Amino acid sequence: MKKILLFVFLFFLTFLNTKADEVYLKNILIDGVSLKDFETLKTTYDLKYESTKESLNLAYDYDKNLYKGKGNTGEVKLNYGLNKLSFTLTSMDNEKTITYNLNITREDGRSNDNSLRSLTVASKKVNLTDSLEYEVLVDNSLKSVELTAVKNHEKAEFLNGYGERVGSNKITLSGEITKIEVKVKAENESIKTYVITIRKENYKSPDNTLKSLKINEINFKFSPNITEYNLNCDNSVDKININALTNYEKATIDYDRVVNLNVGLNEVNLLVTAEDGTTKTYKLNITRLEKEYLVKDIEITGVEFDFNPEVFDYEIETNLDTLDFKITLNKETVTSNILNNESLSNNSLVQIEIKEGEEVLIYNFKVIKEEIESDVTNQNNEDKNQENNFFKEYEMYIGIGVFFFGIFSMMVALLMMPKKSQIM
Repeated sequence: MKKILLFVFLFFLTFLNTKADEVYLKNILIDGVSLKDFETLKTTYDLKYESTKESLNLAYDYDKNLYKGKGNTGEVKLNYGLNKLSFTLTSMDNEKTITYNLNITREDGRSNDNSLRSLTVASKKVNLTDSLEYEVLVDNSLKSVELTAVKNHEKAEFLNGYGERVGSNKITLSGEITKIEVKVKAENESIKTYVITIRKENYKSPDNTLKSLKINEINFKFSPNITEYNLNCDNSVDKININALTNYEKATIDYDRVVNLNVGLNEVNLLVTAEDGTTKTYKLNITRLEKEYLVKDIEITGVEFDFNPEVFDYEIETNLDTLDFKITLNKETVTSNILNNESLSNNSLVQIEIKEGEEVLIYNFKVIKEEIESDVTNQNNEDKNQENNFFKEYEMYIGIGVFFFGIFSMMVALLMMPKKSQIM
């Protein structure tokens, strides 16, 4: 018997120690009243309140010397529908914890009616069904229409900020199709969106704008509202390829897709015709620049000649021993070097080397010495003078010689004549 009593006593002590180690609440108070059916080890409770219950006050009973508590306490606002609240109890050594959950449902007695009672567009009453999308045909000439929407429930409301509408409102028509959204919010804040498509009958678009305009060889920023562009291109671009696209698919464009460019200003026009026949012209003023040479000009002090950057061989008449060049280059990256410009003689060849990167140009200047031609002329004159002096010095002797040569010739002629007697 004693053993049995000892066993029961030990079991009871063990049970007490186990309970002492558990972490638990003593009670949950809602608006100062103990929670019905509260149990220490029960951690989840489902509660319901009427829609008029906007808030409640929560309190938890536990030993604050042994545990720490954290969660929804005090005044708690209740939303419509399910509200999930919780409270966690933790031992001071943070080794043991327990969480109690309150699932509180506040009934929602508000109306969920977010429908339209009626809808009228351009004096046409729309037949409302369960659908949220409707199409209304209007005359092509209309620029705007009146939209009148009436909500079905008095506590519903129209939402602003979703487009050009709400209740009775004038709608501006743009193009063939104008889409309007009518949004209705119910008392319970649920939202329904009606999409109204207003379509013009027998519509012909006046859109004569370009959506895009590109030139493969020239980069520029295009805007449909800008109709004239001033563009430049390098001399190396002798033709351009143009690609244009209309903003409206039924509009047409008349233009040359490939254009040959002359040096200077080239005018290119693109004529866009809208579906309704109205037109718009986009104008491209394209300037093809002059060819840019490495050398702009070469001058020689005291020597006149015409420099052409495309001509590389020149003859220079001068008596100078050295040519004084003035070279004007087109770029800072271009360099020049003068070769063979010392002790110049007739037919000397002076060269100017022009270089930019790997490109090298050579301009040749052949020197023709004027003094050489003068010496030849003087020599000829001296020869003639010597010849004239010779004739002057021997003029008398030459005359006597010519005289006696004449007498001698006559005597020979007489002797050679036949006698008359002999002839007879």
